Amino acid sequence: MGVSTTAALELGIDVGALDASIVVGYPGTLASFFQQTGRAGRGQRQSLSVLVGLDTAINQYIMGHPEYLFGRPLEDAVIDSDNPFVITGHLRCAAHELPLLDDETRIFGRFAEIVLGVLERNRKLRHLVDRWYHAASETPQHEVSLRACDIANVIIQDEQSGETLGEITRYDAEPILHPQAIYMHRGDTYEVRQLDMERRRCYVKRVNVDYYTQPLGGEDVHHIDHRLREKPFGTGTAYWGYEKVHFYELDAI
Repeated sequence: MGVSTTAALELGIDVGALDASIVVGYPGTLASFFQQTGRAGRGQRQSLSVLVGLDTAINQYIMGHPEYLFGRPLEDAVIDSDNPFVITGHLRCAAHELPLLDDETRIFGRFAEIVLGVLERNRKLRHLVDRWYHAASETPQHEVSLRACDIANVIIQDEQSGETLGEITRYDAEPILHPQAIYMHRGDTYEVRQLDMERRRCYVKRVNVDYYTQPLGGEDVHHIDHRLREKPFGTGTAYWGYEKVHFYELDAI
C-alpha cells in the first residue's frame, strides 16, 4: 500500500502497513522530520526512510552534513502561555473534561481571569460556587486547531455545484486565493472568482488549464543607520543599528 500526502499526515495519524517513507525536502524542524519519517515502521518490522534534498540552502547543507539530523536534540516547543487565544481553547477543553476549581485557574496564566469572564458572558462556561463548568452544547475539542490559534477558516466552495472543496486559514487566504488565482484540488484546477473575507467564503469555478498559482514572498533589507553601534557581548561583540525591511509577495505560475 502507498500513500501520497501533504505534511498533514505527520500529526500522529497511524497507517500501520507502511514499510517506507519518502520525505521530499527537509520540513524545517527536526520534530517534523522525525514525525514524517516515523509514519513507516509502526510495528516491529524494519522500515526505510528516504529524505530527498531540494535545491535550497538548508537542504543542500543537510545532504552534506547528515549529522545535523542525528547529532542534535529536538527543538523545544515554544509557546506564549499568556496568549489569550491559546488560553481560551485550553480553558474550554479543561472545563469540559472536569469542572475547574478557582485555585486551578491560576495555572493558565495571568489573563485567565479575564478570559474566563469573556467565556462566561458568551455562555461557554459558567461559574458556580467555587468552580467553572462547561456550559455550551458543542464539544470544545472540535473547535481547537492543532495548527493555529485562529479557528475562523475560509471555506473554499464550488460556485456551480455548491460543494465544499476545502478550508484555509484567514491568514493564508488572501495571498493564495486572490481573484483569478488557480487553486488545485484533487488534480482538478479551479479559478478563484470571489474571496469574501467577511463571510469567510471563497467561490471558485472549475476550469481546464495546465497550470496553478502559488504565492512567493520575499524581503528587502536596507541599512539606513551608518552609525553602527557595538559592545562586548559574552565571548564576542554585538553590533546593532537601524534598518528598513520591506516585505512583498509575488504570484508565481
